[in-house]
Amino acid sequence: MELSDSREKGMAIVPKFSAFASICGSIFIVHDILQSNFRNSRKHSSKTSIQNTNSPSKTLRNSAFYRLVLCLSLSDFLASAAMFLTTWPIPHDEFVPGDPNDLVYGNIGNRQTCTAQGFFIQLSIICPMYNALLASYYYLTIRHGWKERDFQARVEYGGQAIVLIWGLGTAVAGLVLEIYNNCSNIWCWIAKYPLECGTDGQVPCEHGEHADVLRWVFYYGPLWISIGVVAGSMSLVYSYVRNLEMKANQYTRKYSSKISRASIASGASSGSNVQGEERNETLDQNKRSRAVAQQGLFYAGSFALVWVFGTINRAMQLAGAKRPWALKFLLAIFEPSQGFFNFLVYVRPRFLRYLQHKKEIRERANDAKRATAMHTVIESTKEIVSDPKQQIDTSGNKHLTIDDDDDDDDRSLYVIRARVVKETNHASRKGYRDRETVQGRRKGVRPACIADDVLSREDQRQSAHLGKQGIKALGLIDGDDLVGELPE
Repeated sequence: MELSDSREKGMAIVPKFSAFASICGSIFIVHDILQSNFRNSRKHSSKTSIQNTNSPSKTLRNSAFYRLVLCLSLSDFLASAAMFLTTWPIPHDEFVPGDPNDLVYGNIGNRQTCTAQGFFIQLSIICPMYNALLASYYYLTIRHGWKERDFQARVEYGGQAIVLIWGLGTAVAGLVLEIYNNCSNIWCWIAKYPLECGTDGQVPCEHGEHADVLRWVFYYGPLWISIGVVAGSMSLVYSYVRNLEMKANQYTRKYSSKISRASIASGASSGSNVQGEERNETLDQNKRSRAVAQQGLFYAGSFALVWVFGTINRAMQLAGAKRPWALKFLLAIFEPSQGFFNFLVYVRPRFLRYLQHKKEIRERANDAKRATAMHTVIESTKEIVSDPKQQIDTSGNKHLTIDDDDDDDDRSLYVIRARVVKETNHASRKGYRDRETVQGRRKGVRPACIADDVLSREDQRQSAHLGKQGIKALGLIDGDDLVGELPE
């Protein structure tokens, strides 16, 4: 397929950006894992960590997940670095097929550089195979509850051996068979030489006569097997976690109201605590499984996104259909970018924790504001009940005096005061519930009172009681209609 000069330049230049982003992402993951391993290893060897044997720190020695992600990132780095070169390693005398007067854009290499690039691109078959191992890890640890040591002994060692033997074996076989040549004017890989040889029998092939078959045997066959393993494993994980969520919702609806009423009525009774702790333990376990499953689905999604265009391209090639230039261009952009998408998935939990931390800070600030406003209303309401004709601060800044001869002003000011009391009580109850969600859930019971930065239940009761009493004393309207019920 002939390309214009602008398209040919874009095909040679644009993939460098996605490959560079992938290189940076892979370097970050490798550095972070090695740094965490060094830090956690030192903690694990200290006296305090030795005593805490129930929750040892994650290291490369005891975490199969860290080892798989590290190997995946290293392979992504090698593949992205080879694809970053794009047309540079192609022999400098290589012409565009169909136009013997037009050289490939940016080709400054020779036969040896082209072979080296093809070797590392073929070695990148270990990337999708490591993705398949990672998907198997998620499936076995979540669905079947395997421990790290079980996965390590029964799957990881054998899987690592198969991945490395196949990747290195096929890459070396390509050197022996001399099949690494200019592949579609993007980079060097398994291809015929010359590129247009063998199509009509007029141009004989110097190298790579069986390149079309070897592509499927060496690369796209294992790739599609890996895609099937990833898709099947993560589908089963999603189904399992979905069922967990449904059961957890049923469990919550059945027992949450019962436990809450029992806890409030009896303070912090042992029975309520035990039931609440069991419920929270179940919910926490389901939450962790859901979080791990979501992380695995994101890894699988990034893997599918990277290879979807290459898969369509090779399927059309196998069917003998004409491949559009846009599809070829998308293949060149996404195929070197696996490390970048893995980086986004890798840092996703940290970003979510950062957002949660900022949310808790905002909630604590709002709780403090509600507490200040509530105490102000309590003091003002006490003044109303003790002396209804004294000055009233309805705005927090301006004092208004009630005239004895103006009943309409009396009514308006007390109605305003009642509404302020009602709104503040509502805010206090909401602050109480928010506080319960953040802190009380871990204990399994609702706290008997709120901490210093949130109003106590006694303050809520006193405010509501004084507001009702002040309104009813004037005989204006029913205080219950404005203030509302006290929280149980």
